[in-house]
Amino acid sequence: KAIYLFHYYPDGQLAMHYYVPTNKTEAVVEGFDEDGKRIKHYIYEKDAEFKGGTKAWQSYIAKNAARDLSAKVDNAITAKVQVQFIIDENGDVITAKIFKSSGYKNVDGDALRVSSDSPKWNSAILYNQPVKAYRIQPFEYPLQPEKK
Repeated sequence: KAIYLFHYYPDGQLAMHYYVPTNKTEAVVEGFDEDGKRIKHYIYEKDAEFKGGTKAWQSYIAKNAARDLSAKVDNAITAKVQVQFIIDENGDVITAKIFKSSGYKNVDGDALRVSSDSPKWNSAILYNQPVKAYRIQPFEYPLQPEKK
């Protein structure tokens, strides 16, 4: 069983050829410049990644998220919020917005601040070109009752 994928430049020149050879499990990806010459280290697809990886992203969140938020609650609770943002072609976080609110303004605001203030990421790549990548990041905040 063979799988093939081709990508072309606007003028019709072959830009990329992706295929799985017969009796193989590893795909072969070949990229070509506009003159038809093969591009070494061509990247077909790569997801955006925080510099240092997932553990570094989790560490960044842990260090920068507020730890002393309070709200009008009777008992200590955990507030959950989800922030949606885009990592642009330069690796910057843009257009951060609340995807699913916690119901607490201070919690939502802090999650937006942490996401928006993020250091640069390694941008996503498609057909050897940087592209935007969308993320939804969940946050959890322990909330304490407000002091009277």
